[in-house]
Amino acid sequence: MSRPVARIELDSNQRQSLRQWVQRPTTPQRNALRARIILACAEGLSQENIAAQVGVRRRIVSKWCGRFRQRGLDGLQDKKGRGRKPSLPEARQAQALVTAT
Repeated sequence: MSRPVARIELDSNQRQSLRQWVQRPTTPQRNALRARIILACAEGLSQENIAAQVGVRRRIVSKWCGRFRQRGLDGLQDKKGRGRKPSLPEARQAQALVTAT
């Protein structure tokens, strides 16, 4: 059984930005996928239908819809702090940069 649809209301600027993300060939695929999820939710589709349409699990649809509701378009960007942390302290990094240049 499908969960009740918690529809997302988009203003014209948000809708235009999301459509540009989907249509632009230079947009990273993860951002285009997130935009497709939000646009489908704004159309009133259930999470299960959106998940089947874009090829992800319902949990992923729920995650991105929730982040969009909380933070808008900024919520669709990756959180800070991802990736490898620097292995050298800042002082050593500065020293290495001075030595290299």
